[in-house]
Amino acid sequence: MKAYLTFTRRKENDLHMLGIENPINICDILFASLKSGQPILPIILNNKIIAFYIIDIEGNLHQVVGDTDHLFSLDQLEDLSLKNLQKYNLIKYFVSQIFQCLSIQEAKHNSEIFEYLEEKIFYNLLHIEIELYKIKPAIVKEIKKSELSNELKNRLLSTLNKTKNPNNKILKKKIDVDLSGYSIYINAFI
Repeated sequence: MKAYLTFTRRKENDLHMLGIENPINICDILFASLKSGQPILPIILNNKIIAFYIIDIEGNLHQVVGDTDHLFSLDQLEDLSLKNLQKYNLIKYFVSQIFQCLSIQEAKHNSEIFEYLEEKIFYNLLHIEIELYKIKPAIVKEIKKSELSNELKNRLLSTLNKTKNPNNKILKKKIDVDLSGYSIYINAFI
């Protein structure tokens, strides 16, 4: 039995956990509202998911698969998120910056398009080998291909162009996971 900290990559019913070969029962988690770039913590035994936790923005764990909290019986968690961590943080930073230029009404009116755009950016960029300096131009391409009006596209692109790269503290920020109450060690390897 092994536990992993990683990210999802999802497009409709095509779901992957970065750094892990898909277990035979990967379909068991399709019901969860997972998005590409979502931090997750699956526990796998004999190529089957026996427990699955979604990690929210505050680092809280939400078990969505399995009746038993197997984290109590484990002493180690393999952190596979580090391989993609800087890309994840950079994408998250740029996306949050560009969406700040929107009014509340624009955000509400175009919420589905913005969610799809964010999902597509994570889906296309998080898993690939890409230099960090190439992420911004890749986001530009995704914005240009989006279904947004030209006026909104131009505003998002202008905001992204003016956005400076984040500092190393932001880029290297690890995924927050609240493991209080568990006696588990995080084995980090890149």
